[in-house]
Amino acid sequence: MRRVVVGTRADGTSCVASDGPPALVFRFPDQASPHEVRAERVAAVPDDLGPGQGALVEVFMSETLDLDDAGRDLTSLRDSWAVECPPGATRYRCSVFSPGRRTAMHRTATLDYDVVLSGSMTLILGDGSRTELAPGDAVVIPGLDHAWEAGPEGCVLSVVMIGMNGGAR
Repeated sequence: MRRVVVGTRADGTSCVASDGPPALVFRFPDQASPHEVRAERVAAVPDDLGPGQGALVEVFMSETLDLDDAGRDLTSLRDSWAVECPPGATRYRCSVFSPGRRTAMHRTATLDYDVVLSGSMTLILGDGSRTELAPGDAVVIPGLDHAWEAGPEGCVLSVVMIGMNGGAR
C-alpha cells in the first residue's frame, strides 16, 4: 500500500508532503474487542494473515478539524494501538480482514464512514440484524454498537473516523 499526503509550500501552493509506505501498521492476531485486542506493530500488512487475523493501516491522523492545522500528520508520533479518536480528531484507516475474521460487538465515540474496497463484509448490529456488504458499499455508523464479519475471501475496509463528544457507551 502506498500513502500520499498533500501539504502546502511556503508560498501557499499545494505539493506532495509525503509519498511512500504507511508509517503505522498493526496486526491483530485474535478477534477480541477493538478496545481490548492485542495489537502488534509491524512494518507492513502481512501477506499471510492467518484465520481470524487482521491488520490495520493508520493512513492519516489529525487532532483537529481546523483547516490550517488539519494537514499536520500525526501517524509518525504514535506507536501504540488505540481504537478511539478524541473529540474533534480524525483517523483515516484501512482495515484488512482475513477470511471469516469477526470482531467483537463494540462502539466508539466516533462518527464512522466505512467503504468496502474489496472482498465482502457482514455488518452485525446490536439488534442482531446482519447486512451483507460488497465492494463499493458504504456504511455510516454514528457511535452505535456494531461488529464486522469478513466473507470467505476476506475484506479490505476503508474507515474514516471523526471523534465526537459523548464517549463510548
